[in-house]
Amino acid sequence: MTTIMKVGFAFLAMFFGTQSAALAAKPEIYLHKKWEYAVDGYDVTTYFDGTPIKGDPKYAAKVANATYIFASQENLDKFLADEGAFRPAYGGYCAYALGKREMLVHGDPKVWYIKDGVLYLNFSRGVQKKWLKNIDEYIANADRLWPDILNK
Repeated sequence: MTTIMKVGFAFLAMFFGTQSAALAAKPEIYLHKKWEYAVDGYDVTTYFDGTPIKGDPKYAAKVANATYIFASQENLDKFLADEGAFRPAYGGYCAYALGKREMLVHGDPKVWYIKDGVLYLNFSRGVQKKWLKNIDEYIANADRLWPDILNK
């Protein structure tokens, strides 16, 4: 085999290896196949007011692989000014599943909790009860894993 062929095969192996890894990565923001919008269309700014409500598609912001919608222009502007302050932790994946089980499972927008100014979603109310018992430990572990776990 010639040197040129060896280099060519090495390049192809590297190229396809990186392509399959990229295709295998999980999306940064969880988006259920039945959802048109991130967090099932809930306005993420309203969680911080204590009463999450659905947004309106005329107030939308595209982030990574998903679109967030908001109840008003004011809420959209708040989000755009500091989206990191409003986006759910771990892209909306379940905080317990990530922190305890080290796996990605969808979060339910109706099962939420705010700790230290961060919005967390859990899979279910039962799961959230378990998560709350060791919340600091689970958050620390999830923070350690995020976002690298998206590529596993």
